[in-house]
Amino acid sequence: MLRAIVSVIVVVGLTNGCAAGAPAESLLDRLAANDRYSTFVKAARSVKLDVALGRHEPYTVFAPTDAAFAALPGPQRDKLFDPKRRNRLRELVAYHMVPREVPMEALAGRERTVVSLEGGDLRLDGTDGALRVNGATVVAPDRRAENGIAHGIDTVLTPPTHSNDALRERAREVLGIGPGRADPSGS
Repeated sequence: MLRAIVSVIVVVGLTNGCAAGAPAESLLDRLAANDRYSTFVKAARSVKLDVALGRHEPYTVFAPTDAAFAALPGPQRDKLFDPKRRNRLRELVAYHMVPREVPMEALAGRERTVVSLEGGDLRLDGTDGALRVNGATVVAPDRRAENGIAHGIDTVLTPPTHSNDALRERAREVLGIGPGRADPSGS
């Protein structure tokens, strides 16, 4: 009888995503549940990158807080959700995503460069006791989800301007923009 009760508890725990302390929510769910990241979530949804954040593949997201978006210069902030600049917004959101897990403990006391989903490099620095990403400070580290890790950051990262056309095309393919398609933002 005790064995049957334990079996039921284990099965219920597994189906609810409670096994081994693993969170049952996706990265997007985790970020959307915290109102500090509503602008980033809105941006990810508006360019359809919410689909990637809801999948089972592991990602690391360096999610700017709403305060980080509010600190952008007015003209830049105003253009953020302009439909004519959707590809720019997709690149911006993808620049905050890494297609694998990068936990904070892996960076303690180290510097490292990782490639973002957008195709540009992110410089990670954990040498001074805090984690920085391209100079932005991680303010909420290691927010674990079923499909990866989110780190809240205090600055919106700006993707590099790719002078290499082949790299830009590769990034567009990864982001689903497609090779050879014109960027409606005019660049």
